[in-house]
Amino acid sequence: MVAQVGKTELEYAKEFWTLANIITAFAVFQMIAYLFSAGANDSKIRSGIIQIRRAILVGIVVATLLYSIGVWLLGNWQIELLERNGLQSLSYSLRWVQSGRVVVIGLSGVVGFCVTLILRPNKR
Repeated sequence: MVAQVGKTELEYAKEFWTLANIITAFAVFQMIAYLFSAGANDSKIRSGIIQIRRAILVGIVVATLLYSIGVWLLGNWQIELLERNGLQSLSYSLRWVQSGRVVVIGLSGVVGFCVTLILRPNKR
């Protein structure tokens, strides 16, 4: 049996698809976890968020941009590899998937940004 030395372009395209899915899921789940902690009634995290609100807002914007750019680049590389291997028929659908991923990441960032802006201390 001969060991496989390298991956084919189609295998790399599959890896790019998987990695883009992982990044998208991570970005969304990370924001959900943040929103749960920010919304907790007795959360010490909530008062900490209010104290460093500006840094958190910058972090949300930077993370959202980095996740979106990463997913967009992975999608472009995937589409390029598939088209090079004669699978042009998939590129139109994959562009929609790629755009959808970026929109989902962007929306989760916008929600996190807005919640952070309106967050107020708990009244006791």
